[in-house]
Amino acid sequence: MIPKAPSNGEKEAGLANSLQLKQLELNSLLEVTQAINFNLPEDSLYKIFYFTLIANLKIKKFALYVFDFGWSCKVNYGTKTNFKSIELDQSFFNVSKISKLEKAAEQFSEFDLLIPVAHKSQLLAIVFIGGLELGEENTDVSFVQTFANIITVAIENKKLARKRASAGSIPEGAGNRKRCTITFVPYLSSRQ
Repeated sequence: MIPKAPSNGEKEAGLANSLQLKQLELNSLLEVTQAINFNLPEDSLYKIFYFTLIANLKIKKFALYVFDFGWSCKVNYGTKTNFKSIELDQSFFNVSKISKLEKAAEQFSEFDLLIPVAHKSQLLAIVFIGGLELGEENTDVSFVQTFANIITVAIENKKLARKRASAGSIPEGAGNRKRCTITFVPYLSSRQ
């Protein structure tokens, strides 16, 4: 039997769905960028990640592991197991690209994909996604990786700022205003 070609109405519906998904992705990027600019706490960034994957991308199962003085699950949804109490298996530490999980440790067998999040060559986080159907095009895995990367790097920057503030190199809350003034307003700075 010869497969039937999609009708114009089906093509238009597919394009409309694709356009709507891209709009949701852009809105998510705007929301997380504003949250970072307003210096919202880490928990707020994790909530944005959580709701974006559930509401906008319709991902059925996921877990986000982040390295923070050791690996821990920061966000978990739709799984039988509460991954917040499960240690990350060391076999995942050397993954450098998006991979299908075919022979994962038993606890992680409910996931289909592993998405590494790295900055330069340092692995910062790992996103596990499950419940995907083969050939499902509604899940933009590279967007999930990009989105997780933005959030994870923003949180890493917050940690670095706290570390510098506690070491006394930057007065807490000051945001290094004098250096910004010198950089952006050199005329005024030279008169100080």
